[in-house]
Amino acid sequence: MQRWNGAARAALIATAFALGGMLWLTLWPDYYRAEFSLAPAAAQDSSTTASAGASAGQTVHISRSLIDEHGAKVVLLLLFPVALAALGLLAVWWRDVGGSRIILWCNAVALALFCVVTLFSIGVFFLPAGTALVTSAAIHQRASQTALPAKGRRAKR
Repeated sequence: MQRWNGAARAALIATAFALGGMLWLTLWPDYYRAEFSLAPAAAQDSSTTASAGASAGQTVHISRSLIDEHGAKVVLLLLFPVALAALGLLAVWWRDVGGSRIILWCNAVALALFCVVTLFSIGVFFLPAGTALVTSAAIHQRASQTALPAKGRRAKR
C-alpha cells in the first residue's frame, strides 16, 4: 500500500493551509487598521500635533501587523494549528503505529475547535486547514475499516 493515499494528501494539504495561515497572519501588515481625526488645535498641545506629522482636524490612518499589535508571543499561538496539522500528517503517514487513528482524530477535533473558538479573530484563516484535517481523518477511518486483513507474518491467528 502506498504511503501517499487520499488521507495523507488531505493531511498534507491541511498542514500547508495551516502554515500558510500562520505566515499570512505573521507577515500581513494590515491586520490592525485604525483611522482617527486629530482634535482642533485649541484643545491640543502644539508639540503633539507636530510630532504626529499632521495638523489639527486631519485624518490619520494607522495599519499594524499582528506581531506589532500583540507582540512576538502571538507566534506561539499561531504555531499551535500548524503543530496539530503536522502531527495529524505524521499519524496518517505512520499508520502502522498503534493509536494513529486516535491521534489523527484528536488533532482534527482540536484544530476544528480552535477554529470555532477563534473564528472572529484568527480562526477564519485556519478553517481550511481544519476542514482538510477532518477530511483526512474521515478518509483514514474509512480506509482502515475497509482494508483487507493482513497476510503472512502480520496476520493474526
